[in-house]
Amino acid sequence: MYQSMILDSAAGKSYFRMDKKAMDLIGRLLGKSALLVYMGLCYYMESDTETCCPSLSMIAEIACVSQRTVMRVVQAMETLGFIVVEREPGLRNQYRFLSCDFKSVEKWMRIMARQFPSKFRGQA
Repeated sequence: MYQSMILDSAAGKSYFRMDKKAMDLIGRLLGKSALLVYMGLCYYMESDTETCCPSLSMIAEIACVSQRTVMRVVQAMETLGFIVVEREPGLRNQYRFLSCDFKSVEKWMRIMARQFPSKFRGQA
């Protein structure tokens, strides 16, 4: 699923992966804050399992957004099918990255652009 690797220049060897198509769609559908949250989740992703379990405050800190923004974005990404959130009381949420059906998301985006042209400029 993950098509690109971003090199962590401070460590020299370490990297994290992000799906280019997911980045594009999340940025266009949900905005800059959502893209930062997605990048924050990718930063903590375990490469072998494609899951992560950072706290909301850890995601908010790395994305430079509020915890409320993280919660809102995570819910939207879950609704759109980019991630699955496994919630257990008393434990941190576990975020699992999905192989998104991009054709469905793009189709949905075109429909929304026709219905709400001011919110989805240039997306149709």
